[in-house]
Amino acid sequence: MAMARLRSTASWRSIRCMCSVPLPLSEGNVPLPFDEVPLRALPQPTSRRKMLSTAMDLRRPEEAYPAARAMRRTIHAHLGPTNSGKTHAAIEALRAAKSGVYCGPLRLLAWEIHDQLSSAGVPCELRTGQEVRTPEGGSEHTSCTVEMVSLRRAVEVGVVDEIQMLSHPERGWAWSRAVFGLPAQALHVCGSDDALPLLEALVEACDDALVVHRYERLTPLELASRSLGGDLSKVRPGDCVVAFSRREIFSLKQHVEELSGLACCVVYGSLPPETRRTQARIFNDPSEPAQVLIASDAIGMGLNLRIQRIIFASLSKFDGTTVRPLAPTEVKQIAGRAGRYSSNLGAGEVTCLHDGDLPLLRRTLSAPLSPLTRSGLAPTFEQLELFDRASGHSMSFAELLMAFEESARLSERHFCCALEPMARLAEIIECADGLGLYERHVLCQAPLDPRDTLHANLLRSWARELAKGKPARLRYAPPERPPRSHAELQSLESYFRALDGYLWLALRFAESFSHTEKAHSYRDACAAMIEAALDDLPPLEGGSDGGGGHSQRERGRVAARELANRKRSGGFSCDAEGLRR
Repeated sequence: MAMARLRSTASWRSIRCMCSVPLPLSEGNVPLPFDEVPLRALPQPTSRRKMLSTAMDLRRPEEAYPAARAMRRTIHAHLGPTNSGKTHAAIEALRAAKSGVYCGPLRLLAWEIHDQLSSAGVPCELRTGQEVRTPEGGSEHTSCTVEMVSLRRAVEVGVVDEIQMLSHPERGWAWSRAVFGLPAQALHVCGSDDALPLLEALVEACDDALVVHRYERLTPLELASRSLGGDLSKVRPGDCVVAFSRREIFSLKQHVEELSGLACCVVYGSLPPETRRTQARIFNDPSEPAQVLIASDAIGMGLNLRIQRIIFASLSKFDGTTVRPLAPTEVKQIAGRAGRYSSNLGAGEVTCLHDGDLPLLRRTLSAPLSPLTRSGLAPTFEQLELFDRASGHSMSFAELLMAFEESARLSERHFCCALEPMARLAEIIECADGLGLYERHVLCQAPLDPRDTLHANLLRSWARELAKGKPARLRYAPPERPPRSHAELQSLESYFRALDGYLWLALRFAESFSHTEKAHSYRDACAAMIEAALDDLPPLEGGSDGGGGHSQRERGRVAARELANRKRSGGFSCDAEGLRR
């Protein structure tokens, strides 16, 4: 990996030597990533050592936002468990305001709030990483994913949802940026109680006022005295069976339908957002035949579901590196989806599929949440550019990212978000000669998985075309038919996410990524075919279908091989702008 090679280089040893010497650091005027507000210019020190100390100083990030610091904001913390009405209270304040913005962790949530406000007669702009929709005549309200929030425009009310994501190891910087920099007279943050100690520290640093609103569940959540004893025939309408691998989800769907006679919907993370929303709508509709949901922890956020009972098929998950027990926060977030207040189902119930998991579930649900103590930060492009100059332009971009992560200067209430995912993408595009540091910085933020072979190959091609000033080609058109196997479904899901990545880049490099109309058309076709395939797939084969027991790299190779096979057999076709050229 880049970090191991970096530590052996002379430039790294030189930087580490300079970083180890105590230096008189200037007060930190260091912005958070992707900022859009006018900031005070970073000092331009002449000595290499001063340049390094300035670039790496993340100790007082709140000072980077003079517009927000010039306001005496009131921060309203709406804290409580799932199904307590905390977000509803904040959205009502947003709806009644003359201007405002909602910031959520998922496109599904941004869509939902956009639709709610629009239906209530409040014109609302939608901004996600892949799309911007502005109503005719403009609007004073915006619903967006948290990374997309603009800090240029002052608003009366801001809402930041799932505030406990401040401590997310990779995305926490976006919540920190919103809390520090959103110029809202009243900023409403919603989340779990464990975020309060951290919020208090951040609000104090900003010299704002904090008002805490506490909430309790609107309907009881009851732990069943018994599990299902492994008997899936006991599944009943309104149940949601939760599993943590794609293979297990489809296996459970197959067995529940065979043993209970009940049709099932499925929801998991790699499904297109549109498909997840459609599956949720079918499950919620009493007139539809599918009355059982088989899902991953993707149900924890972003979907309103009429779930009566949550059944954990397992209390451990593969997190990309190892199989680990679910954290109390994860268990409570998922279990809290049962008995939603708006569903009129009354008390929610939670249990396990197997007897052996019930004692652990009982202990986990009763365990107190550990208070959050640190929020995530990440470098801006300006910092990385200064860091690159200070290092004498001697490192690749991947090495630069990993060096910054290890050497950043932080206070005790902050940490540097993991930059390794960006560094992995940086290694993939290292061969694209002619790309500037800015282009590499943007490309490495694209929502593409460096462990997915298809994504890696496409990103490498797009980077080379961008460097040469050529249009970035889509390369593949969708297949002519829905998937007929789990491997084909997986390859189509991978292709769908690649199209998402293209559209994300098109919002940043519009001239190069110009085939947006075609990309949207292909994306819609993929989503429709994935939706159609969910009910018609054959039983799982004995071999690998990309389930949770296999690495993401292997799943990416499976998808890339399947994509090539389907192209040869008439499934995926060459795009007229792509492989035929």
